[in-house]
Amino acid sequence: MNTDLLIKKLINAAKYHKPSDAVPYAFEKRIMAQITGSQVYDATVVWAKVLWRAVKPCLFIMAAACLWAILSQNQIAIDNPSEAFKTAILAGLNEIGSN
Repeated sequence: MNTDLLIKKLINAAKYHKPSDAVPYAFEKRIMAQITGSQVYDATVVWAKVLWRAVKPCLFIMAAACLWAILSQNQIAIDNPSEAFKTAILAGLNEIGSN
């Protein structure tokens, strides 16, 4: 098949049939509907949707951990809170001096 001859025939056929000035009915509306209907991929939107879906499980885990921490507390009576605070703060220094 001679491609040059085919190209010349196709060009002549295109010259013979002039394009019409008429536009199909509601052509621009169909094109605009396709443009607005297509969704653009945006990584930030996808990330935000994933994070919002993770809110419920995270809140459930947080509530369960808080409930467990509250229910498992050992009630220790502290007679002198300032002395207990001082002991807790200086506990690390006592361990350093013992080495």
